[in-house]
Amino acid sequence: MHICLYASMTKRLTPEQIARLGGEARWSVTPSDPVGTSVRRISGSYGDRILIRTCASFHPTIETSRMRLRNAGWVHDRKFRERFPHLGDVQMEHRWAGMLCLSRNGSAAFGELEQGVFSACCQNGLGIARGTQQGMGAAELLLQGGSEIASHFLAQPEPPRLPPEPFASLGANTYLMWKEWRSGKE
Repeated sequence: MHICLYASMTKRLTPEQIARLGGEARWSVTPSDPVGTSVRRISGSYGDRILIRTCASFHPTIETSRMRLRNAGWVHDRKFRERFPHLGDVQMEHRWAGMLCLSRNGSAAFGELEQGVFSACCQNGLGIARGTQQGMGAAELLLQGGSEIASHFLAQPEPPRLPPEPFASLGANTYLMWKEWRSGKE
């Protein structure tokens, strides 16, 4: 399943806004609920900024729309104001979306698909750490005929197929909206 996640980042904070915000120059809050809201304060040559990441949608075409990005932006603005009511003059400067791949059973799409064609896909939201492990396992499978890492991923059941459209999109997006609603203010 190709899931799109959305994020927004503020303009550079002014010295006065930084003083009102207070605290450390760099921090992050990751929610315990996977569809909750991540908030990060970053600083560096790009300035002192706050990043908000929340909202998710399913896209079998691996593309999202301007409308979905706009709607996610409205949610980001609301969540920012809820968390930082004392920063009402801070505006978002950047908004973007990025894809990740999930399977319904949490398994990787891993192994030799055809002779000489290997797959190390579907990190299930665990990003760089799991992607690196899968890539190493695929390389070891190709070059050495296997490894402990490759055996781990090969032992997983295959990811189940998705229902046909429009049922896949309807079901996945309804489920994601329900999960977001359940996560509440987290």
